[in-house]
Amino acid sequence: MISTPNRIQFGAEYHLKIPFHHKEFIPEEFKEMLQNHFSRTEIFGLWGNKRISLLHELDKQAILKLVKMDPLKIRNIIPRKFYELVYPYLWKRSRKISYHSYKSLIDSITTDDFHLEALSNNSDDISYWDIYAISHNSK
Repeated sequence: MISTPNRIQFGAEYHLKIPFHHKEFIPEEFKEMLQNHFSRTEIFGLWGNKRISLLHELDKQAILKLVKMDPLKIRNIIPRKFYELVYPYLWKRSRKISYHSYKSLIDSITTDDFHLEALSNNSDDISYWDIYAISHNSK
């Protein structure tokens, strides 16, 4: 089993490089990459309920605050190593402020607030946060 953030949900909208993710995928890319190495691959999406959606929106607001600190988009031209040093500090600071504001919501979240569902090839729903793959029989 392997996972990746859904590139459509994380960062792409804001042209934000997340230094912890060297590559983010959409389901088709993820499956194609894995099919080069495994004979069978199943793809799943991870969704959350309304409480998780609210928390996701709050996270997006925190990301927007970071993006507004860089109106010239310098984040896209600085060396990755420097970005990897600065970004975590800013992200943690932003999330720490959000955490204190929404502590009761965050503390109440359990695994029951999420569900994993197989993705069909013809689905137009892209609202899942992460993509999971179960691959069988390496080539």
